[in-house]
Amino acid sequence: MPDDRIAGYLLVDVGQGDVQAAAARLRDLDGVVLAHPLLGPNDIIAYVESPDWERFDALLNGQLRELTTSGTLRRVETRLALLPHESGLANRAQTPPRGSAWVFVDLDTGEPDAVIRKLKAIDVVVSAQAVIGACDIIAYLECGDWAELRDVLDTQVRTLPEVVRTDTRLVLMRRARAAPR
Repeated sequence: MPDDRIAGYLLVDVGQGDVQAAAARLRDLDGVVLAHPLLGPNDIIAYVESPDWERFDALLNGQLRELTTSGTLRRVETRLALLPHESGLANRAQTPPRGSAWVFVDLDTGEPDAVIRKLKAIDVVVSAQAVIGACDIIAYLECGDWAELRDVLDTQVRTLPEVVRTDTRLVLMRRARAAPR
């Protein structure tokens, strides 16, 4: 029997609302595996997995539409993953380490499989998946700090001959503020 699971990414714009609260609401939805607030043109990226099209549709046209019509979310863009069973994201922490980022990779031509294998060979790459949408691959990296992330991007990701462009979206972490003195 074929694997009917559906997986994808949601690129979410919150607008004037609380991004952390919106990410928490997304995490409560059936099928949302993780949701990270971002620094970039989108406020949140969420990874979703559903056992079939019916539940995926219920998530998109039911639960997400409800959050959009209520004003919690302003806009949601969906990017389908081509191989949902290879994500490596199912057990990831909702609060990743400093230096974590999502990288949207555009390729020159050809199949993304070889580039995905090269990306997954990099120690800090947690996940790399081919997607249908405005980019070819979405990769998730967890580095110890921003300097390590910059180094990995400059020396290992962007130097792959098939890569023509990357769009890096840093994961924002909520940190407790120090008490006033």
